[in-house]
Amino acid sequence: MGRKPVQGDRFFFELKKKIAEQKRIRLYY
Repeated sequence: MGRKPVQGDRFFFELKKKIAEQKRIRLYY
């Protein structure tokens, strides 16, 4: 897992973070 993160990985990470936040919001309401 020592490979350098690519631009696609960065985008995928941000996307996953956004989805996780939306899930958390959905859990609260």
